Amino acid sequence: MGQPVANIALFKKIAEGGSYRVFEATFRNGIKVIVRIPYPCTIPHTHGVASEVATMDFLRRHGIAVPKVLDWSSSSSNIIRSEYIIMERVPGKELEETWYTLSVKERMAIMGKIVAVEQKLFNLKLPAYGSIYYKGSLGPEFSSIDMTSDSSIDLSRFCIGPSTEYLWWYNRRKDLPTCKGPCKLLHSFYM
Repeated sequence: MGQPVANIALFKKIAEGGSYRVFEATFRNGIKVIVRIPYPCTIPHTHGVASEVATMDFLRRHGIAVPKVLDWSSSSSNIIRSEYIIMERVPGKELEETWYTLSVKERMAIMGKIVAVEQKLFNLKLPAYGSIYYKGSLGPEFSSIDMTSDSSIDLSRFCIGPSTEYLWWYNRRKDLPTCKGPCKLLHSFYM
């Protein structure tokens, strides 16, 4: 990113979600970025951010428009003392701001674009059930299954590791000796 903290002209909270607080930082040169910080109670720690960053990279490589990650940490051992994701601010307006001003034809066109993205997502083939990570971002206590590259996209830096689904980690479930992933998919599952 290359911007020192001293160059931040404005830092404001723009949303709160199920797992994150979302901020917008505006630098003196006009560049804006989005900063996402998980709540301290968000679990599983380290896995959520690591998987989300790898998943966004994976999707971008498959031609799906997602913001570019500029910096991230899946550890709270940093100057912020929290996991975080800093990503580009995509220009434009949120759909909720304009939806009711659009004609039916314009709304149908937008829905067609959303369905096209969903089709791309459903066509992605993954070797196992679990969450997407960069190789090496999981500790040695977690198993993973490497992604295989096809001829057009290099996936050699990705793997499938444990699921980041909240219910696998909630309360003391994280201590249960259960498989949280990755789990090999059965071929008949798709049929």
